[in-house]
Amino acid sequence: MDITTMQFDALLTESVKMHGHLCAGQVLGVRMSLAGLREAGIGDPKGADRKQIIVFVEMDRCATDRCSP
Repeated sequence: MDITTMQFDALLTESVKMHGHLCAGQVLGVRMSLAGLREAGIGDPKGADRKQIIVFVEMDRCATDRCSP
């Protein structure tokens, strides 16, 4: 299992705890977050670089429940 898969699994587990259940929107949201962080050059969503980015989301669905790892 590579680091991206481990990050995805851990972040999705956190999302399930926060949201109360698992749904397709959360899977999409976590994947979108990781892709965005990768494109921004932030390798660790819980590291020191996490303070260097602010995201505004105009969506009120499950994908945004964990859009900010």
